[in-house]
Amino acid sequence: MAYRCKDCRKYFSVRTGTVLEKSKLPLQTWLLAIYMMTTARKGLPSTQMARELDITQKSAWFLVQRIREIWMNNKDDNKGNHVQVDETYVDGKDANKHSAKKLRKE
Repeated sequence: MAYRCKDCRKYFSVRTGTVLEKSKLPLQTWLLAIYMMTTARKGLPSTQMARELDITQKSAWFLVQRIREIWMNNKDDNKGNHVQVDETYVDGKDANKHSAKKLRKE
């Protein structure tokens, strides 16, 4: 549904200024694809997405590429060297470390 700005008299919608702007796919398909990609643990093949959304494999591949592109652009905006890790313990045994890095020198 398009709306019109009172000042500039141009039409706009929810999709204006996003990757969804010039897509012929419905908004519901985009939102379902984004949901499927965020909830998939090990990634989601475009063939499976095509079957579940009832679209062609080319359209599903296009959706996946566009969504990944947006995620990568948003990741670059943070400008920090932050890494998010969930449920991970990063360390090693002293026996496996270099002698200069051991905590307890014997």
